[in-house]
Amino acid sequence: MWNDRKQRNRRLARAEKAVTKVEQGSRILGRVLPAAVRLWLRSQLDQIENLTLNLQGSDRQVLSGCIPGVSLAAEQSVYKGIHLSKVNVAAEDISINLGQVLRGKPLRLVKAFPVRGAVEISEDGLNASLAATLLSEGIERFWQSLLQRPEVAAEVEDYYGTAALQSHAPLTQARLTAPFLTLINGDKQLRAGLTVKQGRHLVLNQPTWLVSAQDRPSHALKGFAWDLGSEAQIHQLTIVSKRLLCAGQIEVRP
Repeated sequence: MWNDRKQRNRRLARAEKAVTKVEQGSRILGRVLPAAVRLWLRSQLDQIENLTLNLQGSDRQVLSGCIPGVSLAAEQSVYKGIHLSKVNVAAEDISINLGQVLRGKPLRLVKAFPVRGAVEISEDGLNASLAATLLSEGIERFWQSLLQRPEVAAEVEDYYGTAALQSHAPLTQARLTAPFLTLINGDKQLRAGLTVKQGRHLVLNQPTWLVSAQDRPSHALKGFAWDLGSEAQIHQLTIVSKRLLCAGQIEVRP
């Protein structure tokens, strides 16, 4: 009888410990997961200020490794050298390695997911981003795609000389003067408005070469569209008051 009582007490003690672990996990979850997400964000970004983070979902969903919804707002963020004045984004159905997070491991994404929202970049931020590999390589591909068009190459040669066709000078400055973006690449200066078609094609409006402070409208670039890639879905692209506003969707991969 005494042994039976001891065994029953041991079973009750084990049950109480199990309940305590679940309850503590639920209470700790509200602190552990936001801290892990913030730490992960800071590991992905060179800089971030005024971060506001909102995680949605029940304990059961989150404990299974699924975050049903996340919204994030931040200012003065720097991602791979790209300076963003403001960020306001949201995502759903995010899978993470929560079991490892609860054991003190870094947060890791399990699968890709779409992020929707808006970002703002100032003229100063855009110019500070010119040295970033992510931006400079994209702009270089853009310039080369322009010069591969014979009619564009002919305009560049006519306005800037043959040497301009061979030059691979980096982009040195960008200006945001509503509603136009001006790119200065060595001696070449191109000003144009920007619109997006079908979510992924960047279209130049009223493209103009600036030659010795004079406007030279580009007939070769009229209606030129540059494919941003299948992962891009841009809904709005606007230039106002030395700021570039962009709203759309991208895919975040593990």
